[in-house]
Amino acid sequence: MPDAQLTLHDMPELSGKTACELIDFLYALTTAIENRHFAQIRLYRKQQLPGQYDPLELRPDAADFDDPLPDF
Repeated sequence: MPDAQLTLHDMPELSGKTACELIDFLYALTTAIENRHFAQIRLYRKQQLPGQYDPLELRPDAADFDDPLPDF
């Protein structure tokens, strides 16, 4: 599915409370989808963007936290 920008035409006016409840619902829905399909999403994005940095993968040039502390 290609990325498409969603535009809402003739959307009814919402009260502040309703707008906040709608946003809360959408955040909860998005979080539930991400939690359920995390592995699939990560694999797909990795295949689509092969050169992009993935913060969840260890890099060979990453800091080694077993290094001794310097003397002060």
